[in-house]
Amino acid sequence: MNRERQPWGRRVGRPQDPRHDAGASAAPIAAFGNSDGDLQMLQWTAAGSGTRLMVLIHHTDAEREWAYDRKSSIGRLDKALDEAKAKDWTVVDMKKDWKVIYPFEKK
Repeated sequence: MNRERQPWGRRVGRPQDPRHDAGASAAPIAAFGNSDGDLQMLQWTAAGSGTRLMVLIHHTDAEREWAYDRKSSIGRLDKALDEAKAKDWTVVDMKKDWKVIYPFEKK
């Protein structure tokens, strides 16, 4: 099958079958996301056997980067945030957890 390769962020309905793109035969052991668009990837990873790591980055720092979640106009983090809390996935709060977001912030 000759299929045009595109970055994940440009595909509709990701992950349709990430194994095809990554050459994997099983679910990954770790997944990282920051919006509801990443929920399927996180769920797929969580469904695998053995120890898994699912991390959700919550953009909460409007001063240094972007802040968005449930009712934002620039990104949506609603269903994934609920599922992360319900299933005890790691949720990183950018404002509380990250001292530095961009290297130029280091002084």
